[in-house]
Amino acid sequence: MLVNKNEKTSGKKDQVYTFRLNTGEEVVAKVVDETLSSYFVTKPSILMMQEQSPGNIGIGLQPAMFSIDINSSSSVELIKSSVSFVAKTNTQIRDAYIQATSGIKMAGMDALNALKGND
Repeated sequence: MLVNKNEKTSGKKDQVYTFRLNTGEEVVAKVVDETLSSYFVTKPSILMMQEQSPGNIGIGLQPAMFSIDINSSSSVELIKSSVSFVAKTNTQIRDAYIQATSGIKMAGMDALNALKGND
């Protein structure tokens, strides 16, 4: 059977996913297109551990590539053979990613409860 490597696959377009690369890094990015051999993503960011306060370790995001314009809507090709795992990004990290890459702050439960009048 012949396989067209440029044939599009479905399911991930316009959603934020986490990719575990073969080298161990976790990359969070918005998928804008996908072929059988590649993901095309925008604003790729790497998850990293960071100290939030003395003795308190958290997770942060940093640009995956410092030499590209992170504010551009241009896509970056992520070759599927370099990816070990792909999963939909959990809500908390997805919201932090959206805020970091777009400036849009996602409403959390505190904001929803305040709108309902529940403190």
